Amino acid sequence: MKKISVFLLALFLIQVNSSVLGQATIKYSKQTKLISDAIEDAENQLWASCQQRIDMYRSDPIPRWDDEFMLWRMRADFYYATAAARLKHSNAIELLQQFKIDYPNNTFSANVSHLLGMVYMDNNNKNNAIIHFNEVDPNELSETEQDEFYFLSGYAHFQRDNFIAARTSLEKTANYSNPYQVPSVYYMGVIELKDGNMAAAKEYFVMIANEPEFREDATLYLTQIDLMEGRCTQVMRHLEPMVSSAPRSKQAAIKGTLGQAYFCAEDCEKATPLLEEYIKSLRNPEYALYYQVGYCSYKSGQYEKAISYLKELTSANSDSMRQHAMYLIANSYLDMDNKEDAKAYFQNAAGTGPDERLKELATVQYIRLSDDLGDHSQSIALIEAFLELYPTSAYRDELLELLLNATLHSKDYAKGIQVIEDLNLNTPAFKEIYQRLTLYSAVESLNSNRYEEAIEYALKSQSSNMDNTLYQIAHLIMGDAKHLQGKYPEARNHYNQFSMSNVDNSEFPWAVNAYASYGVAYTYFKEKDYKNAASKLKVAYDQLNQAQFPRAQAFYQDAILRRADCLFMEHEYNTSQELYLDIYQNNYPKDDYALYQAGLIDGFNNNLSSKILRMDQLSVDFPQSRYRDDADFESADSYFALSDLDNAKRGFLGFVNDHGSSLYKPVVYNKLGLIYETQNQYNEAAKWYKKTITEFSGTPSANIAVKALERVYLTMGQPQAFLDFINSQSGITLNESKKDSLLFTNAMNFYNANDYRKAAEAFEDYLSEFSRGFHHLEVNLYAAECYFELGKSENNASYFSKALPFFQTVISEGSGAQLETALVRAGFITFNHQQNYSIAQQYYRRLSEIGGVQSNVELALEGYLRSSIELQDHDGIIDASEKIQQTNGMAKDIQDLALFSSAKAYYNKGNIQTAQSMFQQCIQRLDMSSKKAESAWHLAKITYDNGQFEESKEACKNIISTYGSYSYWVVKAYILIGDCWIGLKNYNEAILTLESIVNNYQGDQALIDEANQKLEQARLLERQADSEDAE
Repeated sequence: MKKISVFLLALFLIQVNSSVLGQATIKYSKQTKLISDAIEDAENQLWASCQQRIDMYRSDPIPRWDDEFMLWRMRADFYYATAAARLKHSNAIELLQQFKIDYPNNTFSANVSHLLGMVYMDNNNKNNAIIHFNEVDPNELSETEQDEFYFLSGYAHFQRDNFIAARTSLEKTANYSNPYQVPSVYYMGVIELKDGNMAAAKEYFVMIANEPEFREDATLYLTQIDLMEGRCTQVMRHLEPMVSSAPRSKQAAIKGTLGQAYFCAEDCEKATPLLEEYIKSLRNPEYALYYQVGYCSYKSGQYEKAISYLKELTSANSDSMRQHAMYLIANSYLDMDNKEDAKAYFQNAAGTGPDERLKELATVQYIRLSDDLGDHSQSIALIEAFLELYPTSAYRDELLELLLNATLHSKDYAKGIQVIEDLNLNTPAFKEIYQRLTLYSAVESLNSNRYEEAIEYALKSQSSNMDNTLYQIAHLIMGDAKHLQGKYPEARNHYNQFSMSNVDNSEFPWAVNAYASYGVAYTYFKEKDYKNAASKLKVAYDQLNQAQFPRAQAFYQDAILRRADCLFMEHEYNTSQELYLDIYQNNYPKDDYALYQAGLIDGFNNNLSSKILRMDQLSVDFPQSRYRDDADFESADSYFALSDLDNAKRGFLGFVNDHGSSLYKPVVYNKLGLIYETQNQYNEAAKWYKKTITEFSGTPSANIAVKALERVYLTMGQPQAFLDFINSQSGITLNESKKDSLLFTNAMNFYNANDYRKAAEAFEDYLSEFSRGFHHLEVNLYAAECYFELGKSENNASYFSKALPFFQTVISEGSGAQLETALVRAGFITFNHQQNYSIAQQYYRRLSEIGGVQSNVELALEGYLRSSIELQDHDGIIDASEKIQQTNGMAKDIQDLALFSSAKAYYNKGNIQTAQSMFQQCIQRLDMSSKKAESAWHLAKITYDNGQFEESKEACKNIISTYGSYSYWVVKAYILIGDCWIGLKNYNEAILTLESIVNNYQGDQALIDEANQKLEQARLLERQADSEDAE
């Protein structure tokens, strides 16, 4: 059974397949008929029917996939997409693109690319159109499609201004009859005209002169060509006789043509009535006629009429004609002084149309009007765009000048400056604008407190010195900038340079000599050179009183006030007061201040009663014045100065009530305290001093009040009450300091009373309580002085020993006069009473270095020298001596001692040459003395040491004869003579000389011993010499 079933199924399938195949054959025949009919419709341009048949075909597809079927299907898809393109369906591009994808290798590739180019042209997408046109091989298209392709691709290139490619395509359809010949001829005419081929262009335009679609444009172009070629006269000569003789039906046309000829000859007077009559005869006049009448009306100054005719061209198909019409309308409005409408039409002419030259002119006019109408920001943007588009335009310099002036008007100075600097514009006109731009920038910077920038711009302005007025004003601006920088001499220099020029400029009304004089005066005022300031202010306000600029009177009034201030500072009170009163009486600004100053001058002149009247008047006239508290205080204080304590007290009490926050308040409290204290009302006085202390703690007034309160309480016998009050004040730690002060005051009272013993005890008490107290250095000094005075008065060296540690504390910690006093005293004690020359030397040397009182300097140098002598400190002697010689006013005996000691020091240090020179100075400068005798001996000794025995011997003889009263040095000279004889080997004379000393001199044993020693030496040398002779 199974096998039978399979067989039956196979048989069934065979039968079914045969049936289907038969049906497919029938359907295939029907469907191919639909496609064949659709192709026939396409060939007959019946695109809607074509699409309908293909839709019917697609609604009942053939179930076959052989090559023949696929070929029919491809044809159906191609013609369906073609119909969509021809019918301008929105899905045409999608269908064509899909066809290229579905059938990458097909016989319709050129057709599909052509159709895509056509559809993109319909969509105004010229770039994509050209891309697809470039894919087309025209040889694969039919003749009809070739014509369409050449025209459309040529037109696409024409729209892209690619005239070479456009010419190549359009030539193919322009020179024989085809559906695209007329537009091709038109565009070829335009191309030839653009290339300057007038004859060829005219030939093309003549070919289509009667074509309705292009008649207007062709007429315009032919008119332009005729005008350029100058063939208008022959037209007129031919037509003029015909006007009256021609049939009536022809006259309108003849008049129209003749009118255009007159137009061509620019005889607008004759052309206008003929053209107007011709226009009226026509149902739809050509736009060119409106243009010609409008043009003639414009040329004859009939601007309203010109505008009326030219506005007919706003809907003209020709971009060129419309562009020219808009330009003429704009000029008509401009000549009528209707700048707003003129600007709008120039903008229109600049934005549309093929005439680039006209675009340029219209743009220039549009820019000019924008600037004239004050739209400077727009002008700047337009000019920048124009110069980018037309960098070599003949209007470049004019527009640059407009741009720069626009930056002036719009205050965009930086842009203008940058343009000039970037483009290196250096003609006189640009230099003048640059001078103004930089000057305005300087003013702007000055007003914005950018002073260095203002100076930089002013200098740039002066670098383009085209206008001397602006050049001088730059000086004024730099003067103000330097003034505000505090560079007053430099400011004055600039003001003076301006003042030397008689500048009068309404653009800068304040730029006058009066203002410069005012600036000069103020620089002196700021330098506190009040004498010069007063002189210059007098010049300034005399000039300002005659000046007319807006703030002249304000400056004039201020100059009077400042001159009054200067004279006040120069103590020229009478003139100053006159000026202050002039300000007050004329109600000038700051008249309250002027009245206050006038009152102060009364006080300086000791006219306190008048001062009181003026101060009281200020309070009445100016109750809200900022000087009210000053005036009330000065009034009360003047009563105080007059010893009218009751009125002073009344005034100060009134001040407290009226001026609760015044800075004078603590001073007033203290004044009230002092008044009550003077009147012996101590409790009331203490109240006001306490108010100062509590309300103004830490201020100078509070410190004064503390001392006054102490004085009051001490007068009342209540010092503890004073300390208790001070201790009660928060933030004031006066308990220890007041105790410090009280202890110090107590000790000072003893000291001032010359009770040195009690004073010393009191000072030591202070130091035991406050070892590092506020007055500890003073206390150490005063304690030392007490013991020093006790040591002197009682001739008791122990007091000097007690004084020294106190002096030493001051020396280690003190400065100034305290240190100086301590060093003087400590030096005296250590040198004279303790013979501690090393310490004394230190004190005197330090004292000599601090440069104090002259007498102490002299004392220090003498002490330093004598200490060094005692210490045999040769370097110290030399140092002290040099300082003594360099110090004016030193006593002669100290100078002589210094010279002599220094000579010996150099001698002892082995510096014989310097010592010899200084000993010679001693001989010349010293009075007769043992030092002079010793100096002479040292010189003789140096001569001896140099082996000059005869010279030394003679020098010794001179010492003996000159310094006979100085026995010591006479004996020393004899001894040296003995040495000289020994040096000369004349031992007998040496023995005789030395024996005379030993036998006759009864003085200094050391000299006798020295003579004996040298005598023995001489005898020994003599014996040796005799022995040598005997041998």
